[in-house]
Amino acid sequence: MAPPVAAPPAAPPAGYEPTSQIPAPAPGSWDSTTESTAIHAPVPGGPAIPEAPPSDSAVGAIVALIGAAGLIIGSFLSWAEPTQDASSDVGDQLARLGLSGLSVPTLNGFDSNGIGTLLCGVVVALGAGLLLAGVRHIALKLAIIVAGLAGIGLFAFSYLDLTDLPVTVNGQTIEGISFDPGIGLWVVAAGGVVAVVGGVLSKSD
Repeated sequence: MAPPVAAPPAAPPAGYEPTSQIPAPAPGSWDSTTESTAIHAPVPGGPAIPEAPPSDSAVGAIVALIGAAGLIIGSFLSWAEPTQDASSDVGDQLARLGLSGLSVPTLNGFDSNGIGTLLCGVVVALGAGLLLAGVRHIALKLAIIVAGLAGIGLFAFSYLDLTDLPVTVNGQTIEGISFDPGIGLWVVAAGGVVAVVGGVLSKSD
């Protein structure tokens, strides 16, 4: 007797083509593989999507612009105000010099280092403006910080120089008259500090 023969495998139905591709999901259907990257349009009448907060570079640039304004404006203001010691004999000193009175002017920024602080403010303003325009470069960040520090340095030098500045008439020093720091000197100092903070907050590519 002949040995049994296995039946051949059933043929696939007509028109069937094997494939390894996964069919794309129907529009609107849920797909766990794409859920994390799906973009959902806002539903009319639904909650508003909050706007993205400003970038750190924009915040830093705005802060730096405020510092630049302080450096620039302070350069044109009074840096030192003359004051007379009430117990001094200024009148006698002037009489010995043949003078009946003395008018000591207020010292403005340009009488000291105002040009330098003005230039520092311009550099900070240009760097901050470029950051707001979308330019991202480490050189802008460093320029803002260095210019702010330079403004602080000029403030410190001027503070020590002006507050110890002698008043001389015909080669003779008048004792009892000194200079107190003016509002412009403090505005420049604040502007330099704010500019440095703005530069530190700014990000660069």
